[in-house]
This record gives sequence, C-alpha cells and structure tokens, in this order.
Amino acid sequence: MPVTDQESALFAKWFRRGRSDERRRLILTGTGPASYSLLRELQESGRFDVVALINEEPWQHKTRILNVLLHYPSELLALCAKHQVAAVVSIEGEGWQVDSNSADALQADGIKLIRFSEQETTQQRLALLRDQFQLSQ
Repeated sequence: MPVTDQESALFAKWFRRGRSDERRRLILTGTGPASYSLLRELQESGRFDVVALINEEPWQHKTRILNVLLHYPSELLALCAKHQVAAVVSIEGEGWQVDSNSADALQADGIKLIRFSEQETTQQRLALLRDQFQLSQ
C-alpha cells in the first residue's frame, strides 16, 4: 500500500521530535518569566510535552502560551489523569504552587511533583528534568 504525502509528513514530524514513548508529559504551574523560559526550552528539547499550564488568574484561563492551554488549579488532577502525565513541575515564586492535598493525590497516583527554586537557571532545571527521567541530551 503506497504512503500518502500526509502520512509521510506525519512520520517526518514524529521522527524529528523523537519517539512519543520517549517524551515525558508534564504539567507546568505558573506563568511568570521563569516558567515561560522553561516551557520554551522543554518544547525545543523534543523530550517533553507540556500538556497544560496551571494558573489561578481568571483573566488568563483558557488562553494559550506557546500553544499550551492555561487551566485553573482545580483542574490539575483531572488533567493529570486525562493526559497521563509523568510529573507536575513548579518553580518557587512563579504563581500558584501545588497544595498539600493535591501533592498527596499526585503521589497516590504515581505522578512526580518536581519543585524548583528561584535560584536555578532554566538550563539547570532542564538538566535536572532530564536526570529525573533518565533521558539523554
């Protein structure tokens, strides 16, 4: 059976970004400058898929940043289940932080909660995420 141009294009896109089973799905909390920078680097790495952003600001709900939709904190656990995420990532001082009840629920579901400090650079955070998931550069 011949391959269509559309199928060929989809394969090429898949091949360039890495196999989907090697990419880790993440949810990122906050929308500040450090979160934006990390989001951009995660997307460019081809090793991670950020499936949602979490922010409690009502005027930002359902808007997109770098083509990732913003959601309320109350949607976090449902989004984790829907997208089968590997981890929720937050940066200290970058908006909403995961509360203890949500952290317990994440742990019970086997989802990692990765918290970064304000002092780490974007490149350090990216390297730590690669190490956390044992991914090569």
